[in-house]
Amino acid sequence: MTLSEIEGKPEARPTRENIVREFEQLIRKVSEGDQVVILMAGHGSQQPVPDPNDPNNPEIDGLDEIFLPADVAQWDSDRKTVPGAIRDNEIGAWLTSLTGKKAYVWAIFDCCHSGNMTRSLKDRPETPRGIPAGLLVPQTAFDAARKQAAAQRPPVAAGDGVAGARPKPPTVPGDNSGYLVALSACRAYETTPECAQPVEDRDAKTYGLLTYTTVGELGRAAAAGRRLSYRELLHRIQSRYLGRLGISPTPELEAADQDRAVLAADSVARSGISVRQVEGKYRADRGDMHGVTVGSVLAVYDGDKSGDANNPVGYVRIVESLPFDSVVEPCAYSGEEAVRELPATAYAKIVFLDYSLRGLRVAVVAAAVRAAEVARVKQMAGEIEKSRKGLLNLVPDPRQADVVIRLDENGQHLDLKTVDDVKHPISLKPNDPRFGSLLAENLEKVVRARNFVEAASRYETNGVAGFEPAVKVETEIVILRKGVGPVEIVKQPATNLVLRDSDKVQLRVVNTSEATRVDVSILIVGADFQITSFFPLRGGQVPKALGPGESVTTAPATVRAPFGLEKVIVIAMAGAKPPVDFTLLAQAGLKERGYVSQTPLAQLLENAVYRNGGSRGATPDASKMHTMKVIAWNCQPAAAPAK
Repeated sequence: MTLSEIEGKPEARPTRENIVREFEQLIRKVSEGDQVVILMAGHGSQQPVPDPNDPNNPEIDGLDEIFLPADVAQWDSDRKTVPGAIRDNEIGAWLTSLTGKKAYVWAIFDCCHSGNMTRSLKDRPETPRGIPAGLLVPQTAFDAARKQAAAQRPPVAAGDGVAGARPKPPTVPGDNSGYLVALSACRAYETTPECAQPVEDRDAKTYGLLTYTTVGELGRAAAAGRRLSYRELLHRIQSRYLGRLGISPTPELEAADQDRAVLAADSVARSGISVRQVEGKYRADRGDMHGVTVGSVLAVYDGDKSGDANNPVGYVRIVESLPFDSVVEPCAYSGEEAVRELPATAYAKIVFLDYSLRGLRVAVVAAAVRAAEVARVKQMAGEIEKSRKGLLNLVPDPRQADVVIRLDENGQHLDLKTVDDVKHPISLKPNDPRFGSLLAENLEKVVRARNFVEAASRYETNGVAGFEPAVKVETEIVILRKGVGPVEIVKQPATNLVLRDSDKVQLRVVNTSEATRVDVSILIVGADFQITSFFPLRGGQVPKALGPGESVTTAPATVRAPFGLEKVIVIAMAGAKPPVDFTLLAQAGLKERGYVSQTPLAQLLENAVYRNGGSRGATPDASKMHTMKVIAWNCQPAAAPAK
């Protein structure tokens, strides 16, 4: 069903009544497995929250995002609402009802701020899709709502027993099922235009930029016989935006399964590394914190061609690794000559990693009666040492080792024992034909986790001497102890912080920069070297962009077994176009058997997989545009009751 002013029929106008009617009919008709596309293109704004004390509608700033149908009216001061407007909570409820019936929903929001937009009243080539604050709602109403919200927000100070501001829920409901994909035209603080397209056509018609670009990319992919994932579609849209003159918005994608094929139920498994030409240089969107290293080689593929999984158009070598991206140059590799130019829709896969950081010092031990098994393990480790340059260095003395490989009394299983004296049982048998590759895989995870923590710690402690960073954040840990009140708030840095079984924990990050808007990501590294995104959730959220003085609070997480030491890495960087997606760095933990000293928050370190030893420093301009915080807490079982 299409609701549009063009139709000229009362029942087809995009009024509030008609929009509600069509959503309700869609919810009734939809069935499991259906593919549903919802396009909401138009204007929006904000209004004060009708009931600031409503627990089901927590808004930190005291404002609701609203979508504006054709029959919207001026602010009603008695009802405290914009008559005819559709609140973000209503849209979220409709989407939840659809995905609850296991229908695949693709929601496209081609409107400013995904709801709070600013429409110009002048005749200009590009018109932001929004309504200025104050045009529908008096500025005095906005000021009063913000003042009341600020008064209700308790100060966050150590020991005051208050959990701080509640996180504002997005228009799109949290959905981990994989049924919902939401594509937004821009970030919360940006505007998105409607303009004449195509620009070179004298008879061009006016379209929303996101809608026009999305349709164009889908058409190009179809003509090439190529299936796109939602992630690839977003990358293509962002690439087109980068080619526009002037400032462009930053489209965002929220989905638990971004690799699912567009309008399909299966996934398209391809690399997410994009290669673009920026200011005369080719850049890959992976850098020091992602673990790529100078000297590593990537195979490059043409995103507009199908069936290219085994046919790269060329290769590039990383010549400079920066914190969050890398400069690459075409190179000869695998008998192929270097190409001159790369396609505009290039994506890449790593085919050779240069382990430039000192490799793990590894020792192998077991009972003397297991000499044969020890010899085999040492042989395989030696082959790994030769084939994967820099990954490990065999040492004879366990006291010199970073990791000790121990065979059990039967010679059937291995333990990896790290320098912190923690044993990590892994389900590897020396007589398994895959033993060598699986051992290498587990050692790589140790390297990735170690490099990520070291890189984050280095950026936190060193900074750039003599330069005032433009990005500054403060962090706080909010803890609700099981059966104990009130809420405990701990300022970072904290030492010897212990979390017990069933405690609930949140992190709050405040942008204390003077004038810089920042993107925030939070990663957690666990005892089993697993890397997980704590915020944003992988695929389900986008990085939170904070203006100066703004904050974000994560959803509560409950401490559960198994227990152990966790490292929390908070990454804040100046707002990027597109925002850096650190959730791609997640990795599984070690292949475990029995009990493993791992924790549910052990998932954040894959970013630094193999840090570049040749780029230990960063240029002042680069380093002052990001900052990191490293927090450690120890998750333990509940304390024994006092006798």
